[in-house]
Amino acid sequence: MIIQRDRQADSPRLHVSFLGREYSGQNGAQSFEVTSTLTNIFDGWRVDLPIGGAGMLTNEDIPSLNIHRWAPIVLKHSDPEVDNGKPVPFVMGICTSVVHAVSDQASVLTLSGFDLGKLLDSCVRPWVRFRGLSLEGIINKLIDPSWLRAQGPTNNGELLWGIQGVRPLNGNRTLKLGKKINVGIAQRRAEFNRPQGAILPPVQTEVGETFYDLISRYARLTGINSSTGSFVSVSADGWIQIFNPDESANDEPLYVFEDHDDDRNFRVKRSQLILDGEDLYTQYSCYGSVIYPPQALPQDRVVNYNAGRFHGDKANPNYLGDDAHRINRRLTFADPEQYQRGFAVTRAQWRLKQSLYKEVGIRLTVQGHSMPGPDGVWRPIVEGNICELNSTRLRRQGRYLIEQVVKRQQDAPGGTECDVLLRLPGLLGA
Repeated sequence: MIIQRDRQADSPRLHVSFLGREYSGQNGAQSFEVTSTLTNIFDGWRVDLPIGGAGMLTNEDIPSLNIHRWAPIVLKHSDPEVDNGKPVPFVMGICTSVVHAVSDQASVLTLSGFDLGKLLDSCVRPWVRFRGLSLEGIINKLIDPSWLRAQGPTNNGELLWGIQGVRPLNGNRTLKLGKKINVGIAQRRAEFNRPQGAILPPVQTEVGETFYDLISRYARLTGINSSTGSFVSVSADGWIQIFNPDESANDEPLYVFEDHDDDRNFRVKRSQLILDGEDLYTQYSCYGSVIYPPQALPQDRVVNYNAGRFHGDKANPNYLGDDAHRINRRLTFADPEQYQRGFAVTRAQWRLKQSLYKEVGIRLTVQGHSMPGPDGVWRPIVEGNICELNSTRLRRQGRYLIEQVVKRQQDAPGGTECDVLLRLPGLLGA
């Protein structure tokens, strides 16, 4: 049976910290929405705070403090269904917008912004050349000092704002569950994502190139060396993460979603099956070239103007059309960072799997921000983890990867709910 909304006393809460101030409880967020996507470099958040009134913190001075100029902010999430409501890391980021809305009903102060990944869309200084460095080494050379976490002790283990460094795993999968990263598991995942330490070819920054453009491109390149393309994001505790989302493909499911039209339904309000074929092709070809000029040929011979160029192909035959009308569709793309044909073949395979990954999506809207797993343990719903879906309404059953989670707290009729986007696992790495 579907519960439409938790009681207010049992609803999740957001703890907001900025400018040395703490907002929680009655002075905390009246409503909020936070988006977390496994494959995005950054996501947005929105928080509504009370303004005016007889409370100790009326917040009337906030619009004059210019916090929309990228003021650091930290959000923690507390769910009474999980670990007695202990606050867990949720977002470390910046505020980019403040809206003070006044009406005859009530005044609302809306803050919004992004997680720390937003810092990485800053352009790098052009025409800087690096040689003999790993991806981590390049990141450490390019990162702006103003982004880094302040040095010094913490207060009772509280998180200090800023980027701490680089790590080769997706720490959010564990941190947002309210757990510490297990050393043994961390070592295995680091080995899975080992190309972070591979030495890269010479690198030169160009005009208009962002920090993310550069490191994400080379994350894919180093990943190709061991046939695992990597993604880049920033964790809720301030680490730049170079990771392969497929590291969780064989994990046991942490959640079970029961989506039915009868009493078996548990908390699932709405469900959608999304089948999208727009990005599908039957032939994927990656074209590249060597970094040295073609060998000089005698004048009496025909010159091959494409000498030094190569391509790699991956086919997905008979995938489009129907039995009576098969349709062929070709995608060709250039990748200047491919240094030999084997890399181009792997890159074509990666692009094919990206199309298959985006083909099937399932979007669920569930009541609350947490769900139990097969073991009966309640956990916050966190992107990057595996779940089990049993849906008689959509006629779908099996294991899925959670790509995106949007958690909301608002007034009725929505109340406390969460949008969850599911994808087929094992299709993100090459």
